[in-house]
Amino acid sequence: MIKVVCAVIINDGQVLVAQRGVTMSHSGKWEFPGGKVENDESEITSLIREIREELQITIQPLERLTPIFYAYNDKTIELIPYSAILLAGVMELKEHADVKYLNPNNLLKIDWIEADLAIVHQVINDFDKLKTTMNQLKNRTLVIGASPKEDRYSNMAVKLLKAYHHPVIALGLKEDMINDTPIITDKTTIQEGIDTITMYVSDKNQEPYYDYILATKPRRVIFNPGTENESFYSTLDEHGIEHFEACTLVMLRTGQF
Repeated sequence: MIKVVCAVIINDGQVLVAQRGVTMSHSGKWEFPGGKVENDESEITSLIREIREELQITIQPLERLTPIFYAYNDKTIELIPYSAILLAGVMELKEHADVKYLNPNNLLKIDWIEADLAIVHQVINDFDKLKTTMNQLKNRTLVIGASPKEDRYSNMAVKLLKAYHHPVIALGLKEDMINDTPIITDKTTIQEGIDTITMYVSDKNQEPYYDYILATKPRRVIFNPGTENESFYSTLDEHGIEHFEACTLVMLRTGQF
């Protein structure tokens, strides 16, 4: 049995579909992009990696949908779909011939690879529920300065935010992972639904983030110890953004977040 994950990426009420390229089996057929889960990977880590490799974008998987089993002539697969949103990146095709967004009522008008058809019907039937999941992506926390190194406070903050069920986005210097949370580097894709930004970048290195922070329009910015930045506070005041100096880890552990 081969375990395969795929992403049902939803944006503005439409679903991303990908056409298999000439170097792929079942060339010309449409599918939800994804790939094989390696032995040392979780499903989510595998899906994030596959989408980065195939489409050069970073996604945030949201909900595990109902898996299906499909038997080809030479193999049987367990296909595990996840609803997902785009986090960062500009799409660039490495294997596929084409991609496009379709309204759910148009999904059955294209020629699907057989294994994905059951998921297509699942998406169509449950699309209102999927949209509700998307609408819950509000009050997110953006961690600026996220590091894959486990001894860094930013790493601990991402994990603790997840543990306390706060939706979190990790922005760092290089693409990586913190458990199942992808670290993104793209400051051109403005994230929506950001309630809180928690800063883990020293004051002398914060200026490249100023425009990005203002564009996300957060409710508040937390300056963790070592990131205090008096020169930026007046700009935040002018934009009506609350700011204060505190430790995110302490706030979470004491119920003050």
